[in-house]
Amino acid sequence: MLINNRKIETMLLLTMVWVISFVLGNLYTDGDQVIYTYLYDGVRGSDIVGGFSFYRSNIHSVELLHYLFNWIGSNLGIEKVVFYSFVNTFLALYFLLLFRKWNVSFYIIAIILLTNFYLYVLYFSAERLKLGVIFFLLSFIYVRYSFYFSILSILSHFQLIIIYISIIFNKLFVILFGALVKFKVKYSELRLISLSVVIFLLVVFVFSGHLISKFDAYYKLRGVEEIFKISVFFAFSLWYSKNKLQVILIFIPIIGAVYFLGGERVNMMGYFVFLFYALQKKRGINLGVLVTSAYFFYKNIVFVDNIIMYGEGFNIS
Repeated sequence: MLINNRKIETMLLLTMVWVISFVLGNLYTDGDQVIYTYLYDGVRGSDIVGGFSFYRSNIHSVELLHYLFNWIGSNLGIEKVVFYSFVNTFLALYFLLLFRKWNVSFYIIAIILLTNFYLYVLYFSAERLKLGVIFFLLSFIYVRYSFYFSILSILSHFQLIIIYISIIFNKLFVILFGALVKFKVKYSELRLISLSVVIFLLVVFVFSGHLISKFDAYYKLRGVEEIFKISVFFAFSLWYSKNKLQVILIFIPIIGAVYFLGGERVNMMGYFVFLFYALQKKRGINLGVLVTSAYFFYKNIVFVDNIIMYGEGFNIS
């Protein structure tokens, strides 16, 4: 009976996500969706190489998997809103599976998936980041294949490398500290160090131009609010974690990224780290989760109202 109830809850929740995605997706016609819709419709009927040439010539930053999703969906004859409503449903499903892995209360899961501002940004605005988050979630759900899903996550949206750098930074610190104390390094640890060097060189030499353009775009836009938000996530994470050093090490790269790059999307990564620690306390029914959920519910009301009124969630006119 419990299993059947869980299946019913899952189906109900995912159906609600699909309906919300379809209804609001049809209303979200401005902002980022102008170019995304143009790209989706523009590759319909093209071969995969010709479609990519069109896609590449019309967007500044190219994430290959976003193009492949668009090419597949459009050439299957599926309307964009319908196709991405299903993508949103899978995003919600993978969040749900991960949260259940942490034994989170269904009510908390429902609140986050149906009312949270950051989730709605992923549903309707941050289309490429959404694909990256899907593979990011899969890397935690299916640990055996985490390396491959992590690569797909970064290929979907390069900005997700920030959170992977945070994870690796923490592990590297522990390895190097252990090496200084024990005067030896395991082969598996040496592999991680080598991988970290490769990632660093890749970032510096291959993606430096992309990072500089992002820095120029966001540096002047960062504000006190963004620094305050990441500080709240950091403080709550410290509160709920038994390993305080781990939290500090993971947040160092994220806080640095917020300061230099700014923007909601980097703070979103800090929020996801906070959820990792907070949702595993009292099944997510705790002060940190409830306070942040209330705040993001309020922000989401404004976001949805903007979609209905202006066709774009971030319209502030």
